[in-house]
Amino acid sequence: MLDPGGSEDVEYVNLYIRPEDLSYPEPSRITTHQTLGKAWVDNYGEGLKRLTISGNTGWRGEGLIMVEDGIERFQILRQVVFEKWHQLRQTKLENGDDPNDVKLIYADKLNDICCTVVPISFTLKRSKSRPLLMMYNIVMDVVDADASDAYISMLDTALIVDEIAALDSFGASINNLGDFAKNLNLMTGIAAVSSMVKFVGMTKKVMETVSDAYKSGGIVNAVLKTSAMGISGVGVNVCRSLCQMVGLPQDTLHNLMWGASVYGNMLCILKNAFRSDLMYPDYSDIYGASFCSSTVGGRPMTPLAGQNPFSLISPETSLPISISQDAMSAMSAMQSIDPVLTSVSVGKIENALDRIVEGVVV
Repeated sequence: MLDPGGSEDVEYVNLYIRPEDLSYPEPSRITTHQTLGKAWVDNYGEGLKRLTISGNTGWRGEGLIMVEDGIERFQILRQVVFEKWHQLRQTKLENGDDPNDVKLIYADKLNDICCTVVPISFTLKRSKSRPLLMMYNIVMDVVDADASDAYISMLDTALIVDEIAALDSFGASINNLGDFAKNLNLMTGIAAVSSMVKFVGMTKKVMETVSDAYKSGGIVNAVLKTSAMGISGVGVNVCRSLCQMVGLPQDTLHNLMWGASVYGNMLCILKNAFRSDLMYPDYSDIYGASFCSSTVGGRPMTPLAGQNPFSLISPETSLPISISQDAMSAMSAMQSIDPVLTSVSVGKIENALDRIVEGVVV
């Protein structure tokens, strides 16, 4: 984040592809003096920390998360982190203002780092082994290891904006499913239209359930999310496979390609934007339940003695979606096909879609 100071807005650069390497040494200002008799140490406290990150900005810009391609992302990163920081400080000096009002903030929630830094060097790296990627190496000195809480709240706000944008895009795709189903009824040249219409209707119900779950709690159940991703993957592959048919009218081909785009957008959002809950059950109560374990100085008898520990520790919860084994098998088969390399018959597609629709209950 680049804070220009004053009333101007803070600029953000999100590293959607996390840095491949991060180095954050914490030095001390200590000098050890060796003498003939003994040694002594001059200790002046902590030294200035240096933060180094290196990675790449990706290649293609696609979908909601990364709109710009890798070259554009690299240029934005260099401009904000290096060029603008120097330009804004110089402008402050020329206007008689305090250049220290301009602050560059590095915020990393994964490693619990939020600090004010100054850019020491910004290096572009290219390699013949990775010719499509623009790689960076940024060296920064940390002038304040604990940035203001205001920047943390700004970071949270920026993430919320991204999540709102993801939810809006997801809702638009759900609405597009309804239009896609209407267009399917007007298609000619495809025998699997009836099965496709049923599949799209089922997909719409599942995605509406996912959207409602995310709106209510900010997270999506992992099973529900995985199921929705599987259904989206099937939709992408089915539309692309049907596009391989020879002699399709242009309108039919266009609608199928549009359907693949709608399903692909939902898959991208589910994979990259929507968070799912992670369960880590506490199994400490079952320790001591083994035969004779409490008689040798170990743990006391388990409080779950005589009961079913699995149902008590991990109780079964009702999910808004259920998928039969046959439907899961059909989904797995359709997800694994490659529409470009493998030709799938319309009859096989129709059979798989019917099995999925019958086996998915929302």
